Amino acid sequence: MGPARASLASLLLVLCTALWLTASPRLSLLLTHTAWLTLGTLALSLPLGVPLGVAIGKVEFSGRRLLTCLLISLLFVPLYVHAASCQAAFGYGGWLQQGFGIDPRWFVGLSAAVLVHATAAVPWVALLTAASLASAERPLEEQTLLDAHSKQVLTRVSLPHAGGGIAAAILWIALVCSTEIVVTDLFAVRTFAEEIFTQASLGVLGSDTGESTDLLRGITILLLFTLACFALLAPWAMRVAAVSMNLAPWRWRPKYFRLFAVLTWSLALSIIAFPLVSLAWKAGLVTTGAPPEITQSWSPLATLTLVTASLWDFRREMGWSLTIGCFASLASVVVAALGFWFARRSHWLLVGLAIAAALLLAIPAPMWGVWTVRLLNQPADSLLSPLATLYDHTLVGCVLVQAIRALPIALVVVATQLANIPTEILDAARSDGAGQWRQLMRVALPMRRTAFMTALLVGLAVAIGELSATFLVLPPGVTPLSRRLFGLLHYGADDQVAAVSLALMLLVAVVAGLSLVILGKWNRVEPTIEDSSK
Repeated sequence: MGPARASLASLLLVLCTALWLTASPRLSLLLTHTAWLTLGTLALSLPLGVPLGVAIGKVEFSGRRLLTCLLISLLFVPLYVHAASCQAAFGYGGWLQQGFGIDPRWFVGLSAAVLVHATAAVPWVALLTAASLASAERPLEEQTLLDAHSKQVLTRVSLPHAGGGIAAAILWIALVCSTEIVVTDLFAVRTFAEEIFTQASLGVLGSDTGESTDLLRGITILLLFTLACFALLAPWAMRVAAVSMNLAPWRWRPKYFRLFAVLTWSLALSIIAFPLVSLAWKAGLVTTGAPPEITQSWSPLATLTLVTASLWDFRREMGWSLTIGCFASLASVVVAALGFWFARRSHWLLVGLAIAAALLLAIPAPMWGVWTVRLLNQPADSLLSPLATLYDHTLVGCVLVQAIRALPIALVVVATQLANIPTEILDAARSDGAGQWRQLMRVALPMRRTAFMTALLVGLAVAIGELSATFLVLPPGVTPLSRRLFGLLHYGADDQVAAVSLALMLLVAVVAGLSLVILGKWNRVEPTIEDSSK
């Protein structure tokens, strides 16, 4: 990382801190709650995710690829499903209370929100750490093996590369905790994003001058923090994206690799199985008898029956979620690809693109819902009155806000891959008369089709899990699964929520598994540099 980049990041962080210290007491309290939520999530997720990421990225053991696929499938599980599984385990009537006598009274407020966010964050930490370790220079590792033990190569050469992945995980966790309201609204934690959502729902957002000032200052603080992290992480992202250009990563095979595999799988399965076991137990809980002699027992048949029924009962909600998410994901990937491709030759355009991505990430999700409503909900006598028809009778508003939320992630995936296309291939295409558009469609897209498909899948996962902005722009008669489950979580329909959440997790696992198989086959037949230049 160059000194100019480090100086810029330091300056942005100083400005961010200064704005925070001079904020009003109300805004300072909201940001403090947000910070405590972020720090608590990091304190729980990093000790679990980092060792798991090191094991996946740099240690050879049985079932490593399968374990990676299982963790990838957890990335697609929405945050409200994690909230439902934690309630089924730690809440009143949960299996930890009934089976082990754990007091559920601590599972409220900030502690409950931290736990839910941490369960969702562990797979992100593990996979980002593993991706960062995979970017270590294999020639340097092999050269060091000539003079040192393999364990020393791991600790002195490979592990220092984990810093970028851990930093990226910290940024992602901070952004999720700062911009999402699914968990904080459920457990009544007053964060900056939660305050925006509450005021927007009541229709009083920005009605007071002081509140408008706090809103602008809070968004500026989040934006400066995100830009500083972007400046620090840009070199790491490009290095990780170039892994496919290098040799396969070196991995350490420990002496007691079977014991290591057992320990690693035990840790991973506890993370993967926790939501499944919790939801399955809650969905299959059968109550018999009458007060005061009420008994509860778990029935696998009841679980299977309720989960199967939920697939049919919630078919419309799942259909709405999938329809909106597919359009939003496609729109975000198209915009990301076109934006980077036509800006890649200009340094200032790339800087502007990075600022735009940071802005999209840093602004709390409810604000995008508010702005979309103000854009589309035009009065009948306005020249823009046709937009009101789109707002009331189409999915344009929902697709727009979900595409905005998915766009920064799609941009990171697409940009890092397009930036690593060898210039020799593009120069050859240009010499044959291919313009920018033909280079994108005939060269870049075929060479990076796996990256585009990955961006589509990640964008779909982000879009389906989005609730904070979608909640505010839903037209009449449209109820996606996120909105329905969000309401059921508040109303206490535990068994129904558990059943549909478990069904969603199983569907996610199947889709993610099929996608990984397809992407793996595409990777094996992707054109080489020599093939693409013909």
